[in-house]
Amino acid sequence: MTQVQLTIVLLATLVAMAYSLTPEEDNNIIDKAKLAKKYVQLIKKFGEKAWHFLECMGMDWAEHCVSPTISCMAAKSIVGCIETIACEAKDAKSCAQKLK
Repeated sequence: MTQVQLTIVLLATLVAMAYSLTPEEDNNIIDKAKLAKKYVQLIKKFGEKAWHFLECMGMDWAEHCVSPTISCMAAKSIVGCIETIACEAKDAKSCAQKLK
């Protein structure tokens, strides 16, 4: 499966889940759908591993630390760059291991 196909499958799964959840749970799916748009480069590069990384970092971090993370996509060592990010009073070193 190509990265584009994987991204499409992940987004379709999120949309399908949104229709099957209670209103309280629905807010998390909406956030994940927004995150998918913000982190499309990361998801294309790392696929499902990107979601494990974002879940490890938590929704607050993922929502507020897009810019430094996406900036790392141009780095020679993407994971090494992400490991150095300190944002929302949380560093990404331990969670970045999920991208390997």
